[in-house]
Amino acid sequence: MPISLISRWYRHQLERLSGHTSLVIMWLAACWLLTGCQSGPYYFHAIRGQWEIETNKTSIASLQSDPDTASSMLETFEAVERIRRFAFWQMALPADQAYEDYVALNRPCVVWNVTACQPFSMEAHQWWYPLVGKLGYRGFFNPSLAEACATSMRQRGYDVVVEEVAAYSTLGWFRDPIFSSLMSWPTDQLAELIFHELAHQRAFLPGETDLNEAFATVVAREGVEWWLNSEGRTMDLARYRRAKKVEDRFVHLVMTCRGQLESFYATLNPKDISSGHDALEKLQARKASIFMDFRRHFEHTLIQEPGLMAYQAWMNKPLNNARLKSWDTYYRHVPVMETLWDQHVGDWEGFYKAFESFDKNHKRAVTSSTDSDHA
Repeated sequence: MPISLISRWYRHQLERLSGHTSLVIMWLAACWLLTGCQSGPYYFHAIRGQWEIETNKTSIASLQSDPDTASSMLETFEAVERIRRFAFWQMALPADQAYEDYVALNRPCVVWNVTACQPFSMEAHQWWYPLVGKLGYRGFFNPSLAEACATSMRQRGYDVVVEEVAAYSTLGWFRDPIFSSLMSWPTDQLAELIFHELAHQRAFLPGETDLNEAFATVVAREGVEWWLNSEGRTMDLARYRRAKKVEDRFVHLVMTCRGQLESFYATLNPKDISSGHDALEKLQARKASIFMDFRRHFEHTLIQEPGLMAYQAWMNKPLNNARLKSWDTYYRHVPVMETLWDQHVGDWEGFYKAFESFDKNHKRAVTSSTDSDHA
């Protein structure tokens, strides 16, 4: 998931000032002032968070040569190297400048993302970032700041979700590391994450969150299948495919609910939403009934597909537009990206270039096609 909070200029300045703490503090303060009163504190926090990651990196090679490194860590590092080699040589991904370092975190994840939607809309609130433009989420290195942002958005009437993020892509501005929170992951999941984040480095459309995530999701899925097959891990490949089928079934349930909500919201106008307490209660009741139908459909499908139990914990939490939007962001345009992949099977470079060449007409066609697929 791309957070890419710091531009190449930021990187140059950080490297130039490395070792001069007072200059770094003055420079960060200048960035704070120049970015304005409201966004300044956020960028200050983001720069500080990225700086802490950069200064806490340890080369994986040095840990591999350290006799005190745990055998479980060595196994994961060896898997990461195999994944990197495959990504670079077989998938044409820029793995030569990523995942060569390790960062030990004192927290369960690297960042927390805040997603917010209006109470009667499936469109995510957009935040602007340097270099990448608008994104439908706000990333925080500090969970307290994420919760403060979420609270502020809730007070403004938004549906909000705060989600843990295992890794993110800096789009090549920094050498992305392996975080301690990833060390216990199965290798197929680790490969999926690495391929996904490297895909963002290889091809990225500024301001197009949903398309970027769908593209990276398809790259990751196809990449894992190719990688497992290349290693002769037929049983792992079969298990991975079964897990993806279950995931696809859950995504279908989510997308069906999203479509129902979107159809309902499309019938409303500003007057409906602001026409008084009683009218608003009726709208909220209709929204709640759609979520209730979603829960019933999930429970019914769970009987047919016990593998969906993996999503029971997610279903047990309160539902709102923002929670569905998080899935929507990653999967809504996956069918279109899969069609694009089918036109370039085995030609990774051709697939990347086709995605990069999307223009406004392509994007409109993608949206129309995806909406009809989930209708």
